Amino acid sequence: MCAFSLDSITSQDSRQDAGTYRLNTLGNDKWLLVRTDGRAIGADERDLIIAAAQNAVRFSLNEALEQNTDTIAKTALWHFPTKRTDLFGVGDGGCVYFATDKAYPGLVKIGLTTKNVIRRISGLRFSHDCIAPQAVACAVTPAYQQFEAGLHLKFQGFRRLGEWFELEPVMAYINQFRVDGAA
Repeated sequence: MCAFSLDSITSQDSRQDAGTYRLNTLGNDKWLLVRTDGRAIGADERDLIIAAAQNAVRFSLNEALEQNTDTIAKTALWHFPTKRTDLFGVGDGGCVYFATDKAYPGLVKIGLTTKNVIRRISGLRFSHDCIAPQAVACAVTPAYQQFEAGLHLKFQGFRRLGEWFELEPVMAYINQFRVDGAA
């Protein structure tokens, strides 16, 4: 269930209080839209209500994804490589990696892979015109796709190009998961 409200709805004839609405799932991608005050939904309200409901659902899903991202981060197996070979064999089920490169100064790429992390990061030279990509961190988790999407959402205000984000806020976030105390 998702609840939302509209302050008012402008119709062609008048401006009326729209009240609060509730969107209940009926399963199989079917939804039931109801007014919480029990009044019937007018035809002129329909399009505005649908748009508000879509925004409310989108906001609820984004909020849940962002909250779940922190939970996933706390349960992920984190690796902070000190040399290139530290990541061999990591990410058999899937992982989210963080990589930097001289071609993108001050930025970090947040990506995912189900393959060898070293190969994926090395492949950035061809797919993203990187000069010498370096792994900063890798988080292994069964929920790697959800985790990556949540991180992209969490840092959307710091996105600069595709999957490349400002380095400082991302590093501040991932450094809290270091167990060696280094930052």
